[in-house]
Amino acid sequence: DESDMLGSSRLGYAMAAEGFLPHPLASIHKRFGTPHVALITQAALAIGLSFVDQLSRLITFAVFNLSFSFLLCALALIRLQKVSGAETSRWRRTLPFLGGVVAIGLLIATSQTAKIAGVCVIGVGTVVYLVSAPRVNLPHALHYLTETERVLAALARRRMRFLGGLVGWLGGHRTPP
Repeated sequence: DESDMLGSSRLGYAMAAEGFLPHPLASIHKRFGTPHVALITQAALAIGLSFVDQLSRLITFAVFNLSFSFLLCALALIRLQKVSGAETSRWRRTLPFLGGVVAIGLLIATSQTAKIAGVCVIGVGTVVYLVSAPRVNLPHALHYLTETERVLAALARRRMRFLGGLVGWLGGHRTPP
C-alpha cells in the first residue's frame, strides 16, 4: 500500500511534467529531490478519503475507479494493436478484450453510491484537466524524470531494503538486506 501511494504521487508528477496536469505538481523539492507538491496533494486526498464512514464504501469506490482505469487501458491496448499493424498472437489480441470484460463486470458489481461518487470524481478530474492542464511539457521536469543514470543510481541505492529484499536474501540471493 505504501509503495502504491508513493507511486501515485510520482504518477501525478510525471503527468504534470508531460503537461497533462497543472505544472505545480511537477515541482521537485530542492533538498530532498522528491515531488513534494504531488506528495502533499496525494496525502491530502488520502486523508480526505479516510473520513469515509465505512471501509466497504471506500473499497467499492476504489474498485469502481480502478475498474474504469483498467477498462480505458484495455480499450487503449485494442486501439494500439490496430494502429500498429504488428502481427500479434491470438492470446495477445484476446487479452485486452478479457480485461475489458472483467473491468465492465466489476463496474456493474459496484454499489450505486460508488458509481455516483466515481462518476463525480472522474468528472472533477476531467474538468481539472481541461481547465488547468497547460498542455505544454516541462523540459526540466521531463529530464529529471527520465535521466537514466540518476534513475539507475536510485534503483541501486534502494535495492534489497524492504521486506522483499529480506525474503529474497533468505531465498538465496547473495546481497543481504
